[in-house]
Amino acid sequence: MSYNPRTFKANTGATTMLLLVVLALLSFGMAFIISQSGHVVGALIPLALLGITIAIFSFVFPLFGIYAAIIIAYFIHFFMRLLRVELPIFSGIDILIYITFVGLLVRKVIRREPFWNNQRSPILFMHFVLLGYFLLEVFNPHAVSMVLYFSILRRLLTLYIFLYCLIQLLKDYKSIRQFFVVWMGLTFITAAYGCYQQWVGLPAFELEYITANPLRMGLNSLPNGGFRKSSFLSGCAEFGLLMAASCIMALVFLLRLRTTLVKRLFFYVAVIIMALGMSYSGTRTATFMLTVEVVLYILMTINHKKTLVFATFFLLLVVAILIIPSYGNVTLNRLKSTFEISSDESLKVRDVNRKYIQPYIYSHPIGGGVASTGVLNAEDNAGHDLAGFPADSALLAVALEFGWIGLLLQCATYFFILQQGIKGYYRSRDPVNKILFLAATLALFGYIFAQYAQIAIGPIPGAFLYYGLIAIIIRLHELDKKGNTHPVQ
Repeated sequence: MSYNPRTFKANTGATTMLLLVVLALLSFGMAFIISQSGHVVGALIPLALLGITIAIFSFVFPLFGIYAAIIIAYFIHFFMRLLRVELPIFSGIDILIYITFVGLLVRKVIRREPFWNNQRSPILFMHFVLLGYFLLEVFNPHAVSMVLYFSILRRLLTLYIFLYCLIQLLKDYKSIRQFFVVWMGLTFITAAYGCYQQWVGLPAFELEYITANPLRMGLNSLPNGGFRKSSFLSGCAEFGLLMAASCIMALVFLLRLRTTLVKRLFFYVAVIIMALGMSYSGTRTATFMLTVEVVLYILMTINHKKTLVFATFFLLLVVAILIIPSYGNVTLNRLKSTFEISSDESLKVRDVNRKYIQPYIYSHPIGGGVASTGVLNAEDNAGHDLAGFPADSALLAVALEFGWIGLLLQCATYFFILQQGIKGYYRSRDPVNKILFLAATLALFGYIFAQYAQIAIGPIPGAFLYYGLIAIIIRLHELDKKGNTHPVQ
C-alpha cells in the first residue's frame, strides 16, 4: 500500500475532531453530573476510571499492583479527609491485591514456573500454622460474631497474599533495592508533611475532620493543648510507628552503607525528619519502639568503631531529653513521659486490666473467639464475656481471642522471624546483604516489641512494611544460598 500524505493528514484531522467532540461531550456530562449531584460525585467518576486503569495494569504487571497498593495505602486517607468522603478503601485494596495475585499466577502459568518458588522457610511454615489455627477458630464454641470473623479472615488473607506476591516478585537485588527506594521515598514525603502540620499548622480540612467527632478529638488532643499529627495516614499511632520503623532503617543505611555523598545526605535528612515526625505524632509507643531498635542495633554491631561513637551520642541525647527543662514544650513533655513508667496512669490501668482478665485466659485455651474484644466490637459481641473489654495490647488481644495456645503460636512465629533475620545478618558474607538483613530485622523487632503496648501490626501501610520485610529476609536467604553477591551500590 502506498503512502499518501493527503490521506494521512485527512485521517489525522478527522481523528482529532472526533477526540475533541468526545472530550466536549465528557466535559458537558461532568458539568451536568456535578451540578446535579455535587462535586463529590463528580470527583468519584475520574477516580473510578483511574481505579479501572490501575486494576488492568496490576493484572498485567503484578509488581506495579504491589506498589500501587502501597501508594494508595499511604495517601488515600488524606484525600478522603480532603474530599470529605468515606470510601471502602480496605475492600478496594483487597481487590487490588487479589487482581495482582491472579495476574502473577497467570504469568507463572504462561512461563511454566512453579507456584511455590522460594517458600521453604520456617517463617512461612509458622504463618501456615497460624492460618490453620485461625481457620479452626470458626468452630470456637465461645465465638459470637461470624461477620467479624470473616472480615478479619479476609484482611489476613490479603496480607498473606501480599507476602506471597512479594516473595515471588523480589527475585534479585535490583528489585529488593527498588522496594527500599520506594518505601524510603514515600515515608520521607509522609514525614515531611507531618513536620509541615507541626510547623505551619493543620489545614482547615484536617481540623474539621478531627473536631467533627468527639472520640477522634479526644484521641488526637494533647494534654497541654494542640493536636497530635498523623500526616497522610489514618491515625497518629500508625504514623508514629511507621516513622519509628522507617527511621531505624534510614539510620542503618546512613551508618553502614558505603554510598555517594548525595545518598548519605538524603539518609541524614531522612533520619532527622522521620524522628521529628515520630515525636510530633505523640505516640509514646513509637518513641520506645525506636529506642529498643537502637539498643538492638548497638548490640548487633558493637564490634564496629562507628557503633561506639553512635552509642555515646545516643546516650547523651536521651539524657539531655530527660534532664533539660521543657518550658511547656508539648512535644518534649510527651517524649519525657515515655520513660516515666512509674507515673504513667494509663499504663497502670492497663496492668490492672491484664491482672483482672488473666483467669479467663487460663480457663479458655482456645480463647473467646476472633474479634471478641474491643470497644468497637462490643455491639457485635453482645452478651459475650469479653464484649467491650479494652485489650489495648495486641498480645493480650491474641491471648483472649485465640487463647494461650494461639499466643504461644504467635510468639513462636515472632521468634522465627527475628531468628532468621539475625542468623542471616551474622552468616552472610556479602556486606550489603548484612546491611539489608540488619535494617529489616531491626524494623521488624520494633513492630513486634510494640505489640506489647498496642495493636501495631495490622493497620496499613505499616502492615505492608512488616510483611514486605519478612519477604525480603526470606529472599535474601535464598540469594545467599545461591552464592549471589550484591552489585556495587
